[in-house]
Amino acid sequence: MPKIVDHAARRTEIAHALWRVIARDGLEGASVRVVAAEAGWSLGAVRHYFATQDELVEFATDLMIDGVRERLLAHFDMEPGMPRAQALLEELLPLDERRVGEVNVWLALLGRARREPRLAQLRLDAWEAERYLCRIAVSDVLGRPTPGPNALLEEDLESVAAQLHTVIDGLTIHGVTVPEKAGAADLCDQLRQALLAIADRPAPAPAPIVEAGCFAYGNTAQDEALPIRERILVTDHWRVAHAVDSSLPGWLVVLPRTHVRALDELSPQATDELGRILHDLSAALREVVGCVKTYVMLFAEAEGCGHLHIHLVPRMPDQPADATGPRVVRYLGAEQGDRVPTATMDQIAKAVAASVAARAVV
Repeated sequence: MPKIVDHAARRTEIAHALWRVIARDGLEGASVRVVAAEAGWSLGAVRHYFATQDELVEFATDLMIDGVRERLLAHFDMEPGMPRAQALLEELLPLDERRVGEVNVWLALLGRARREPRLAQLRLDAWEAERYLCRIAVSDVLGRPTPGPNALLEEDLESVAAQLHTVIDGLTIHGVTVPEKAGAADLCDQLRQALLAIADRPAPAPAPIVEAGCFAYGNTAQDEALPIRERILVTDHWRVAHAVDSSLPGWLVVLPRTHVRALDELSPQATDELGRILHDLSAALREVVGCVKTYVMLFAEAEGCGHLHIHLVPRMPDQPADATGPRVVRYLGAEQGDRVPTATMDQIAKAVAASVAARAVV
């Protein structure tokens, strides 16, 4: 019987050998020949999978990013708070052999990014992702809603997130350059001290002006006092809630954080942000409730709800034909006993919020 070769496992094994060579000799010393020797393979066997060093580096980089992504995603199952903030940021630090290798590889790639467009863009994307993780951490330790992927924090807290970002980068460099002075336990302790210092800061929520008689916007003005089902996502310009009078789990409502009656009254910034929010929420709903797609609707006609609000509705695979398309509104305005229970709304809200946040990071 012929031997079954696991080609994916072999490619991964070669990539791991590349990481070890880069950590020891730098990227310039990581030729295909040297990597083959490190892996214990012949040069021809390695070239069967990677003809050039560039192909090998590209694969190893993607493999490294996928590994970091998987570890970060696992932490989004945690409740927001100090432990989650610590866990997320620790994934960026060189705390064990794998993460030390990842940091060394990443530092080597940064040097190469100046002359390779793909790596240059990767460098910027990684910076944005790390800054977003810092915004999440700041919000977590202050008990605030998880910020949206494209949302900045208030000016003073955005500065705190920037300082935390600098702390993370400093700890990372210390961990790989002077590990005898900055071991894993010391790095974790310094990170915790930085987070505790942030937690001691007063963090007042923004106080927007509320127009009398607007139920939806009145809720928006309360921000952090709202249950999670009413603040699934809070950005500079938008707040997302689960519809309270729907019998369809996952029916979301996207509300602007200023009083707006029509789309053309939105600011350019709010308009730009809306597209990304609808995209990310749709992807999150497909992941969380298993819908095949989403409907988007805007009416702003109900009494007490003249404030612009956009309905994002999951279309389930087993949805009856007489509840598809415009007829999906049958699920709205349900009797009290038919409405989605608040516990279910909160469960969906947490899962959707985590999915959107994780999607932005990775």
